[in-house]
Amino acid sequence: MQKYSKFVILFFTILVTILIVYFTLNPSIRAYIIYNAPFNKTNQKTLLHDLKSSIEDGDEKNFYNSLRRLKNSKPNIPLVLGQIKNPNEPKEYTVILADYLDLKANDSSNNNEIINNLDFFKALILNKNEDVRIRCHLISAVTRGYSFFYGYNEQNYEQDPFLIPLLKSIIRDNSEDPLVIAQGIHSISRIKYKGMDDELLNIVRDNRSFSPFVVQSASHNLGRSNNSDAVSLFIDFINNTNNKDLFRSAVYSIGLTKRIDMIEPIINNYSRFGQSGENICRGTLRDNKDILISIIKNNEEELIIPAIIGLGKIREKAAVPLLKQVINENPRYKKYAIQAIGQIEEY
Repeated sequence: MQKYSKFVILFFTILVTILIVYFTLNPSIRAYIIYNAPFNKTNQKTLLHDLKSSIEDGDEKNFYNSLRRLKNSKPNIPLVLGQIKNPNEPKEYTVILADYLDLKANDSSNNNEIINNLDFFKALILNKNEDVRIRCHLISAVTRGYSFFYGYNEQNYEQDPFLIPLLKSIIRDNSEDPLVIAQGIHSISRIKYKGMDDELLNIVRDNRSFSPFVVQSASHNLGRSNNSDAVSLFIDFINNTNNKDLFRSAVYSIGLTKRIDMIEPIINNYSRFGQSGENICRGTLRDNKDILISIIKNNEEELIIPAIIGLGKIREKAAVPLLKQVINENPRYKKYAIQAIGQIEEY
């Protein structure tokens, strides 16, 4: 009986050893275990190692598998930031890690660890020798983390000693890379902070002195915040500028305001910059189709014709019954409604 027990123990010991070796050496099973294992620091190190190895080896299949597993893991933020900071790591690898942190910042469960590593983030963000893509991703990640922490209460941000001073220093730095400045402005917009509106207005007014990326980002920010001074500026650009990029930016930005006074200048200048201008005008009108319909329903006389024309431009099929009603009830607008229905039914 004793010999039988020793044999059973020996058998199971050998069996367990074989299974451990098999699971360790078999890549597919090892990958499954890593992918489904609970988060721990060793697991994250393994994921990072596998990703870097796939990049260095040029192994496309393993690269996508490693990237998928990494993106489904909970980040060890100090470890990942340390990898990004290391100048000996491959640049493609560290850019991916910055993007990974940006992605994971959307998850509120990572917020505390982001806040606990602000100095680490800041050092990398302000390092002008660092890759611009990495800096932009990290600015975005910190901003996302803060948005979970503070929400969209502007007073909270005014009292905070970190994020707003950091973003202001980036935006005000004339020697900074335009893409980093644009990302800083975008982050200001993300948290709905309006304390820099006057400075952003100056950027848009003095647009020739700034990179198009910066002007575009400032314009979009002011559009989202529905700044009344900016709206007047956008209308002036739409009516008068000879700069196609400025025109496109103004049209898109005024569309973000959801104000009815954008309709007429967009319609009046619809084809001024050819197909490129028409595309942005059409997209903006389509995003605001409810406003076009409400103008007609509410009998906003000064804007009814531009609204009818706009519905024809965007080929809004749902508006056909309303346009037919206009034909029957308002002879003054009949020819415009007929033309709009023709454009819609032609599509």
